Amino acid sequence: MEPIYQLVYTNHIEELTFEELQSKYTITGYSNRSYVRKEIQDTPVVKGFLGAMFNGFKDTGQVVIRYETQEAYNLQSI
Repeated sequence: MEPIYQLVYTNHIEELTFEELQSKYTITGYSNRSYVRKEIQDTPVVKGFLGAMFNGFKDTGQVVIRYETQEAYNLQSI
């Protein structure tokens, strides 16, 4: 089952398929860290966003991969 890619801004959240992510944003590579959860291994690195982060599962069982802008991260980290 294909994951959902969740992009978090300070004022909204987008949920995209891989195809939508690829067409709207710049993928600068793929994360190849073997020491992270298997759900986020080999996930896209998206220009302008922090992540990828595991954000649980949808009711459908789809993995949610989260990316945040620096501003959104800062607001949640206060």
